[in-house]
Amino acid sequence: MIAEIYHKISSTGSNLTERLEDELTGNYFGNLRYIPFCRGLGKILGNYVKCNDEEELRHDFLSIDTEEWNTEFWKKSGEGEIDCYMDGIGDIALGIEVKFYSGLSGKNQLKREARMLQEWSEDHNKKILLFTAPKEADCKRVYGDNKKDVEDMGVKLCYLTWVDALEGLEKVVTETVFEELIINDLRELLTLKGFKGFKGFLIPEKTGKINETDCWTFNNKEERTFNFRFSIPEIGDETYGFGK
Repeated sequence: MIAEIYHKISSTGSNLTERLEDELTGNYFGNLRYIPFCRGLGKILGNYVKCNDEEELRHDFLSIDTEEWNTEFWKKSGEGEIDCYMDGIGDIALGIEVKFYSGLSGKNQLKREARMLQEWSEDHNKKILLFTAPKEADCKRVYGDNKKDVEDMGVKLCYLTWVDALEGLEKVVTETVFEELIINDLRELLTLKGFKGFKGFLIPEKTGKINETDCWTFNNKEERTFNFRFSIPEIGDETYGFGK
């Protein structure tokens, strides 16, 4: 809906395939606007955003008690556009670059977006650029390649995988059945897109540890004997040779 309103998707949906990132941007961050930041998006970022000093950044997001904030999708400047721009989050201005299938549009894309944040957020103490992509490896690579250039401009770079964006929905605090419905829909959407990651093996709650009696064992009463006979053929007078 958001992507269509902003004319990223045609009214007939004919260009939907090549605009999947715009659809994902609008569906995820657009729907989270309907839940106060301190109970919704703030909980997700405060528990799952990653960077070199993520504990400090996570604390910043979790300590914000803002309920209402401003969100602009595909905000433009002479440098280009940012998929999602948010301000009114305490003293934080947040730019979000969303990736699904495609990569960055040029090696300087995040530098350009950092300059946009500087232009739009002169009165904010903290300027944060968040990169999102499905895989942890891709996020780490983009973060490593761009961290110095972006942060030399006074903008903090961090990342969030779509796997964590899905898992982070569990941290959202809902207070009405309507808010719960929004989160359930987002959870189902991201699961259908293949973002549900492996969470590890379940450990029995009672013991809190793995016990040998809880493991599977396989017994076979029928005994079988296997006899492997190896013979090396000789050709001529030498093994694997051609003779003399």
